[in-house]
Amino acid sequence: MTNKDQFEVLVKLDLNQFAIKLLEKMAEQMPSTTKQKEFITKKECMDILGIKSSTTLQKLRDLGAFEYTKVGGIYLYKYSSIMEYLEENKQAKF
Repeated sequence: MTNKDQFEVLVKLDLNQFAIKLLEKMAEQMPSTTKQKEFITKKECMDILGIKSSTTLQKLRDLGAFEYTKVGGIYLYKYSSIMEYLEENKQAKF
């Protein structure tokens, strides 16, 4: 493979990654036309709360910070309750 061929492959990979990131950003910015799910997964909950540790999520759950249910050993979190928790714990402006 020549240097030119290697360069073309790298450029195509970079463009592909750029396109994927651009589409993801655009999807985040666009208003959702679908109805929000009533219950969300552990991963979705952790993403919304900005936490990386399952233990932290478990502590919040144990403290009764928000509503959840357990179906077949899988915890599901009530979306509206998560949003209420965030609203109740927001910090006032200085």
